[in-house]
Amino acid sequence: MRKSMLLLILATSIIGMSAAEAVRHGASGSFVQVFMQDEAIDGYSVWIPADYDASKTYPVILSIHSSGETGGTLMTALVHGPGPSLKDPDPRFDALRSTFIIVFPHLRQGSYTGRQWFDRTGTLDSILLEVFATFSCDLSRLYLLGYSTGGTGTWGYASSHPLDFAATIPEAGFTRPDLGIDKPIIRDWSNLADVPVWAVYNLFDKAVSYSHLRDAVSAIESGGGKPFLKLAHRAIGPQFRESVIIDTDPALVLGVRRISSSFRIGIHSEGNVWANPVLYDWLLSHRNERYRGGILFRTLSLRDRRLMP
Repeated sequence: MRKSMLLLILATSIIGMSAAEAVRHGASGSFVQVFMQDEAIDGYSVWIPADYDASKTYPVILSIHSSGETGGTLMTALVHGPGPSLKDPDPRFDALRSTFIIVFPHLRQGSYTGRQWFDRTGTLDSILLEVFATFSCDLSRLYLLGYSTGGTGTWGYASSHPLDFAATIPEAGFTRPDLGIDKPIIRDWSNLADVPVWAVYNLFDKAVSYSHLRDAVSAIESGGGKPFLKLAHRAIGPQFRESVIIDTDPALVLGVRRISSSFRIGIHSEGNVWANPVLYDWLLSHRNERYRGGILFRTLSLRDRRLMP
């Protein structure tokens, strides 16, 4: 992975620093960008929490984008997911800015079927391992989320790494081959039996049918997973571009391992779902006590024998 890096820069245009040097120079509360040589992924951005303190450990979110953000600059990956909220001065997002290390990988321009996250798990592993080696991360609180192609990737990546993630939020993702994808997305549904999932889908979506969520709920529950708490949310704003309001009482959802949320917007839109702080509170309500058996920790252990359990 280190050989694949070309350059590391700050969003503030400080060039040539390592991530550790960037933190020492006051880069907390901003983005670091890492460029890569990879056929599909050209790099990633990392949000360094406000008042970052290397003596503490921080939960990590991996946010993977939709097909609409392929190509362009690395910062294009921040269009959906928690990216806009990090840059929103609203105090509602202060906890998001100060609590998480957030990683935003970015796909190069390419064909839809050739730019699928669930096909790129090895590179995603390498990115996370590099982040773990650079920043002070809590591996028991590693979270995964994504919208559309990112939602598809969230399902696929989590199913191939059932012991690595503390919780996942897929939005509007495929759970079976569709739209030219001709290979399985889910490695094994039983792998998701114990992974906390909050799945968010649009009942009116014409691009990603709501049946993908129904299939997922059925497969997970029939495989022994806990039943899903089913929620419905309202949307407000201009027609077809509404914002989804998740005004659920946190006491109802925090710590719940299975949630399916639905809303109604007339197009394939993420509905500004990620501007709801309760989603991030829900992530933090889950900790993964099995991470030492996961692919990422075992790979770290091979690199550093001090980590061996």
